[in-house]
Amino acid sequence: MKRKVLLAICMSLLFIVSACKKVEKIELVLTDPEVSSGAHMASVYFRVSGPNDLGAEISLSENADMSNPRYFEGRSYQYSPNRFYFELYDLLPNTVYWYQISVGNREVQKVTEPQKFTTLESDLVFNDLVIDRLGSTSAFCSANVDFVEGVSWAYLSDYIKKKGVCWSTNHNPSLTDSYSYSLSDEFYYLDRDFTTILYGLSGNTLYYLRPFAITQNDTCYGAEQQFVTLQEGLGSGLFTLDDKVVRFALGNLQYQASTQTWRFADNQWSAIGASNHNIGEHYEGWIDLFGWGTSGYNHGAACYQPWSSSAGYYDYYAYGNCNYCLDSQTGQADWGFNPISNGGCEENTWFTLSYDGWEDLFSPYRNHSNVSFAKARVNGVNGVVVTPDDWTNLFYPFNFPNDYNASFTSNEIELSTWIGKLEPLGCVFLPAVGYRENTSVSNVRNYGGYWTSSVRSYNNIYCQWFDENHLEIIYEDRSKGHAVRLVSLAE
Repeated sequence: MKRKVLLAICMSLLFIVSACKKVEKIELVLTDPEVSSGAHMASVYFRVSGPNDLGAEISLSENADMSNPRYFEGRSYQYSPNRFYFELYDLLPNTVYWYQISVGNREVQKVTEPQKFTTLESDLVFNDLVIDRLGSTSAFCSANVDFVEGVSWAYLSDYIKKKGVCWSTNHNPSLTDSYSYSLSDEFYYLDRDFTTILYGLSGNTLYYLRPFAITQNDTCYGAEQQFVTLQEGLGSGLFTLDDKVVRFALGNLQYQASTQTWRFADNQWSAIGASNHNIGEHYEGWIDLFGWGTSGYNHGAACYQPWSSSAGYYDYYAYGNCNYCLDSQTGQADWGFNPISNGGCEENTWFTLSYDGWEDLFSPYRNHSNVSFAKARVNGVNGVVVTPDDWTNLFYPFNFPNDYNASFTSNEIELSTWIGKLEPLGCVFLPAVGYRENTSVSNVRNYGGYWTSSVRSYNNIYCQWFDENHLEIIYEDRSKGHAVRLVSLAE
């Protein structure tokens, strides 16, 4: 009898021990959560040791007592089920948030103590901002926009609506100042990289610039940078001509006799036209068709004044010698020796291209794109567009490039395209200005003649010439009135 009672007691103890093992509590251990935050989004990552069928949830509140929370479901990694990642959306910038993590399954659950993080001012960061192709009235800017750690690019691809740069002569420029949007869609750059063009600038002026991105929530700005535009009158394009690197003036040369003032035209397509027949010492208007070597300096020619209209070629000998070029002797026979009122206003900073320089300009293989020039109409004016050394065909698809026989209507270029793209990218436009013989003006808008600095013979000078179906260097009588487009050595 005693044995039976003892056996019953032992069996009961074994049953109790076995039952206790079955209800043994499973402990869940979480690593410290890693929080990465932007302004409107944050991510939370952590690991947990325990069964493989766990789920996780985060409650988020702006209050330390976790009142009025929002809930976010976590995502587990495919090959590591106990690693969880959360994306928290619709947050406010510069705000303290509190969160609690709940993790478990049907049998076990763990809730952490409330923890906090602070959102940033912006979801975005701007990198690699570069300002180049700098001219006197324009600049070219490239940059990269990326997300801060914790914000996914997939989220931002829809989040960003516009990006670009803004600028001002005052600190902290914004969209209330001048701005331009990205050209990325046109130039086929990656979404994060963008380029834009600044135009309408003033020469020799300090500007402040900031990149920006317009998002679903607000406008984000990058760090401020500054730059100084080039001397007034200088284009942004670099041209290697006659073994020199030069920049073109942003307009043909003009002269007013009544004030003895030299200036560049207000834009590259401007031409005085028929009014050149008023040429004379007391004329109060402007002229832009000059006899060769008529710089206004008494360098030895009989006709050295800009208003000279004598028909005798022998009156236009530079330095009094039929063999001298404009850059011979003192250089004062060259129009560029003059102070140009809107071109820096200093002596001897500009000059006229030689025969070799003009020949290089229209060489079909002058740059890597093999697009050196194209006949065109800019803002309705006939002429020729020439491209800088670093031109790429992605910038603009010219029709019939390098075709000497193409017509002006081959490329119809609107004013907005010229001002907003082609000129800032370094292109030069030479308008068809006509020519003058004595006081008679002909073929305005149909014929373009530009003086070189080079002598051909005792009576003729080399001249770059083009019309509707031709483009070549010819030679012209020294007394004829042709246009002048000056260049300056690039620093």
